[in-house]
Amino acid sequence: MLIAVLLLLGGCSLQKTLPPVETYRLDVRTDTGIYKNEGCRDKIMRVALLEGADLMQRQDIYYMDDASRQYSYTRARWVENPSKQLYHLFERSISASGLFKGVVPYESQARNDWLLEGNVHRFIQIINSDGSSEAYVAFDLSLIDQFSREVISVKRINLHEKGIEPNISGAVKVFDKLVSKALGEMNGWLNEECR
Repeated sequence: MLIAVLLLLGGCSLQKTLPPVETYRLDVRTDTGIYKNEGCRDKIMRVALLEGADLMQRQDIYYMDDASRQYSYTRARWVENPSKQLYHLFERSISASGLFKGVVPYESQARNDWLLEGNVHRFIQIINSDGSSEAYVAFDLSLIDQFSREVISVKRINLHEKGIEPNISGAVKVFDKLVSKALGEMNGWLNEECR
């Protein structure tokens, strides 16, 4: 009996406990630029869900090496997939810009005048073999007239940052920075379209 208890306790002590999985969220301030063009103050904008690769629909946080092999951080996850986080940030930022009479979510039954559709092409950190790291964020945005279904304008946002920490902390910090820049570029573009 004593031998069985010792073996059981000995086996339990060999188990390795893993640290918990850390969760991350994009922590981006809503663009607070001052936009003076008033041509859209009578329009309602609807923001569509962002399209993109299947990876954008998952909560894993991915990175690539310089040989284009893709990996995910094993102990880190997004709280909500990047596509939904970006959608909420776009919606909040456009609403805060004050350019439109209102901004409605994609599932709303309200009528809208314009529709903003987006496609995420790149949202990735690259860790190079020399230990350096960089990140890319790239979107195509289309502004569509809801009634005629004509594309009013297209905006390409392509941002890149070098010299970041080659780890999850560096990735999340740089994604916050690049998404913040992207929101400013998007609102500046919408401001021009509202002349």
